[in-house]
Amino acid sequence: MIRLSINRPTTIAMIYIAIAAVGIASFIDIPVELLPDVDYPQLTINTNWPGASPEVVESFLTAPLESAAQQVRNVRKIESESSEGSSEITVEFGREADMDFARLELGERIQSIRDELPPDVRPQVSLYVPREFQTGARVDVQYTLSGSYTFEHLRTYAEDELRPQLLALDGVEEVAVWGGAEREILIELDRERMEAFGVRPAQVIATLNAAELVRTAGKLQRGNTEWVVSVRNDLDAASEMESLIVVPDTMGTGDLVRMSDVARIHDTTAEPQRYFRIDGRPAIAIAMVRSAGTNAVKVADAIKSKMEQLRAELTPGMRLTLERDESRDIRTQLTDLRLRAAAAAIVIFLVLLVFLGSFRTAGIVFATVVFSVLIAINMLYFGKFSLNVLTMAGLAMGFGLMVDNSIVVLENIYRRRRAKGEEAHEAADKGTRQVALPIVTGTLTTVIVFIPFLYLQGELRLYYLPFAYAVGFSLLASLFVAFSFVPGLAARALKSGGPRLPLGNGNKQPFYVRFYRGVLSFALLHPFLIILMTAGAFYGSYRLFDKHVVRGAIWGRWGQETYIQIIFNMPRGSELDRTDELVRSFEGKLATIPEIERFTANVTPDRGYMRVTFPDSLENTYIPVAIKEQMVAYSYLFAGAEVRVYGFGPSFYGGGSSPPTYTIKMLGYNYEKVREIAEDLARRLERFNRVREVDTNVSDWWWSDKASEYVLNIDRPRLAGYGLSVQELLSYVVSNVQGQVSLSRLKVGGEEVRYAVKLEGYREFNFSNLRELLVPTATGEQVRLDDVADVGRREVLNRIVREDQQYQR
Repeated sequence: MIRLSINRPTTIAMIYIAIAAVGIASFIDIPVELLPDVDYPQLTINTNWPGASPEVVESFLTAPLESAAQQVRNVRKIESESSEGSSEITVEFGREADMDFARLELGERIQSIRDELPPDVRPQVSLYVPREFQTGARVDVQYTLSGSYTFEHLRTYAEDELRPQLLALDGVEEVAVWGGAEREILIELDRERMEAFGVRPAQVIATLNAAELVRTAGKLQRGNTEWVVSVRNDLDAASEMESLIVVPDTMGTGDLVRMSDVARIHDTTAEPQRYFRIDGRPAIAIAMVRSAGTNAVKVADAIKSKMEQLRAELTPGMRLTLERDESRDIRTQLTDLRLRAAAAAIVIFLVLLVFLGSFRTAGIVFATVVFSVLIAINMLYFGKFSLNVLTMAGLAMGFGLMVDNSIVVLENIYRRRRAKGEEAHEAADKGTRQVALPIVTGTLTTVIVFIPFLYLQGELRLYYLPFAYAVGFSLLASLFVAFSFVPGLAARALKSGGPRLPLGNGNKQPFYVRFYRGVLSFALLHPFLIILMTAGAFYGSYRLFDKHVVRGAIWGRWGQETYIQIIFNMPRGSELDRTDELVRSFEGKLATIPEIERFTANVTPDRGYMRVTFPDSLENTYIPVAIKEQMVAYSYLFAGAEVRVYGFGPSFYGGGSSPPTYTIKMLGYNYEKVREIAEDLARRLERFNRVREVDTNVSDWWWSDKASEYVLNIDRPRLAGYGLSVQELLSYVVSNVQGQVSLSRLKVGGEEVRYAVKLEGYREFNFSNLRELLVPTATGEQVRLDDVADVGRREVLNRIVREDQQYQR
């Protein structure tokens, strides 16, 4: 225990003035956010493999990566999800794992199997952070830029005009522009010229791969000086590709074959893979991420202030809309906590005033709350914590506990002064020491209650640890204040006459003493009645809790807004324009309904998603329900596509959120057997009249479980008989069809740019052309694809989800 001399009240005053100054400075500088910034012991491996089916991704990409991850120390659990063109693996570690070393070891394991993975794939390992706790990966402020312009124009404007100015703001770590189309250099090959020069697509690709070359040629020495000779072959502009030399199959004695002889170079944008619109107009998203440890509210205010300036400079017809602002929730939550804390402080002061009967005495005790909070804020600040909902709640919870210690010390000092007639300094000294042990013991027993929070598992531990630290810091600070600040001020107050505490005896005892004496006497005389009353109170509390307390997720604002979701599920292989045409028809229908506030649309080749929102005045009316029924009726007019319409919010569920949903997870090593068991269980559950819907593919409930794809089964002996390799056949097929199967990039003018090698007419290429496709050989002959490969159709899975290598339903 720290004991300060009470004979030096000036010293104590100086110490607490310094504490107050540092506490105020810490309060100003401490990071402010909605929830604490913490990392979860889990890593995520994300990999893109464009064009690969889920089964291929699972077999050749996800499975090898899972095997590598299993060899890392302290791995507890592995989950994976394989879908078309992408793989996501989450690796969960034990609590004792050092995540820096775990990430390094996982990266080394992946690098060791790099040759076993498909070419052109780059697994990315990143720290997993729960959605509620994300900072670096979380979007703090997001705007949409929309207008009657093309997606490309909006994206270029955002990247060239808006992004640099936003990045210059203090506290902004990254500004991401989502949507629009990425720059791409398209090399469109001329079929006739290629045949004339004996060039194949594989040779063009090899030429492009060699265009970016950096090699060390050796060393030159002159006297005592040595130079390293490097060879660099960079492209400054896309037009320089035209002069690249392509090596044909047979080198003749004629002129060299340049790229311009067999291809046309287009510096353009990639084919769109997604459309995003607001109220039928093209839109892109601009997302801002703040730096770690910064004040979320101040950074958001700076961003919004800058956006208001940029709004005035926008090109006519463009519109900036604030879509997401984390600081809004932070302000609401923290303001609510501040008001509650202020109300609690006022109530505490009034209670102290009533029971202590003196403004000076109540002021001394109440000051302990202020200084305890300031000391706790200092400890949070230097402990690298932030001021958030949980730490604020912990500080507010400690108010009453902080007061207890000071009241006990102050009451004992005044009692010794009045009962024994001791001098002010002697009463303060002996009175404090007399109650030191019970106060320390009582405070530590309260602190010990929060120790189990250290042993919570999973994300619960991350939620409640900052709360427990805040309560613990405030209680320890209250001990320091009770044994230093209170005795010092009490001695000074007693020396000047001091306040009077209501400590009389007999009929002069305070009312609360007389009331307590009466209650205690009644309890001792009627013990069985007290036991029955206590049991009844416990039972009544349980019944009230069980019936009225809401259970489930408490974070976020789910279910507070009325909106309609429209989901479009197209056949596998559908074109983006066809899906977009269907979505546009619904946009045209919604645009004629004046009650709608806004509608947004996200369109991909196989799927579309729309969200329709309403003004606050209509959220609890029947109008959203009527509009939903209109959309359901309108969806019946379209064949060949699956259209689902859902309604959420108070209008659809009588003031609450969506009805309760329960999940049963099934695991097994045989996917088809697990599917059969799941579907059998679903049929049994659907017999219950209170069950509205059972979905056996709940991981993404608007996706169908099965799909189909075309497969080339290559006859390798016959292919080798024509002098062709599988890679050469693949490159020729790829150059004839739309889409990318690799993330081919090339540095042009210092910028990494995607490139694609395609044969002219590839946009009109269809399935019937695939069977009749003529593939050139090294001898100049041509072989029909149908002669060296069987082209067939088969059923495949849309997504494959596994947990510890067991398939999940």
